[in-house]
Amino acid sequence: MMIKEMNRNILRENLIKTIKEIDANQDISKIILKIETYEEKGKPLNAYDEIMHLNILNVNRINKMIFTIDQALDSLTLLISAYNMPIVPIWINVEYSCNREEFSIYKLICSRRYRKPSLLRNQETGHPPFKAIIK
Repeated sequence: MMIKEMNRNILRENLIKTIKEIDANQDISKIILKIETYEEKGKPLNAYDEIMHLNILNVNRINKMIFTIDQALDSLTLLISAYNMPIVPIWINVEYSCNREEFSIYKLICSRRYRKPSLLRNQETGHPPFKAIIK
């Protein structure tokens, strides 16, 4: 079923479903996220992709940061909140990284391309645009 709507709450719910797919027992309150962007060679970027890449998801900025779930969602949904545009990265791979103290660290590896809900990848997972990467 193709999704037709995307907002911060749906994205949050889908992220949590993806994390639970990796570890069903994961305590959501004990998660830290790292965000990485992935440049897809030969795939065209639009103006919104560039805005997000240059400002919010700038590699020099985000590679040094860790996020709570809500902070990560604030960053990924900036175009929804600022411009009321329901666009998010076309795909986001989620993988467990490691434990640090009492927290579990997961990586969100995101496409640099932001698209509307009907174009999001990983529809078949039931939690687009996320895909659980299990090593």
